[in-house]
Formats: sequence, structure tokens, C-alpha cells
Amino acid sequence: MKKQNRSIWRKLTAVILTIGVIAGIFQSIPVYAEVEMKTPQETQDVDSEQMQAEPDKVKEPEQADEAEKILRRNRFQMLRMKALNSRIQCHFP
Repeated sequence: MKKQNRSIWRKLTAVILTIGVIAGIFQSIPVYAEVEMKTPQETQDVDSEQMQAEPDKVKEPEQADEAEKILRRNRFQMLRMKALNSRIQCHFP
């Protein structure tokens, strides 16, 4: 009876450890499904559009601040997309 209990506990601990390892692997894989991926051509188009924007046409300082915020946000999003793209290429060569 004791040998059966030992084998049951060993099997149970093996199953629990296996589930833990699998859960750890899935947690370490980042989720990219929520990120809208753009092709390199689309990112170049965004860059050229940002360069063509003329902040000199803005008349009021409040609008200039708003334009700076938008440009800063766009640059940050672009850098974030580049970082995500490089991470994806590392995970899935």
C-alpha cells in the first residue's frame, strides 16, 4: 500500500511540475496579437509624412504645444513598433 501511495505522489508531483513548466513557458512568450504590425514601407511612409509636416503654419502657441505632443507620441510609437519588430524577429527567426 505504501509503494502505491509513493508512486501516486510521484506521478502527482510530476504532473504538477510539468504544468508549472508549461505555464512558465507560456508566460515568458509575449503576446503580439494585440499589436497592429506595419510593413517597413508603411513605417517609411509615416516617417516621410512627419518630415513633410510644417510646424511653422501653426499660429497659436497652444496649437504648437499640441503639435509637439502629437509628434512626440508618434515618434514614441514608431520606436515602440521597431522594438517589437526586432523582438519578434529574435523569437521567430
